[in-house]
Amino acid sequence: MSNTEELDYAPGVIEAAIECGIELLDIEEAYAGEFRTDIDFAYEQADSCGLIDEGATWPNNCIDWDHAASELMYDYCEHNGHYFRLS
Repeated sequence: MSNTEELDYAPGVIEAAIECGIELLDIEEAYAGEFRTDIDFAYEQADSCGLIDEGATWPNNCIDWDHAASELMYDYCEHNGHYFRLS
């Protein structure tokens, strides 16, 4: 696919993918969504995996989300709030 008009993503997503080194054909598989911060992204990833118990205070209130986000970002790239899984 050489024409970005064939992609069903906003231009900002396509631009972010290019900045992250994601091939246009791989955007759909790699795109993880748009988030305000790495911490928001890490929390959402943990929640979507069923790792967050909203009713529990401990250990949820003890998690170092900065560190969790830092570790998670080894496998992801972010540009302008758009997150992509690296292959």
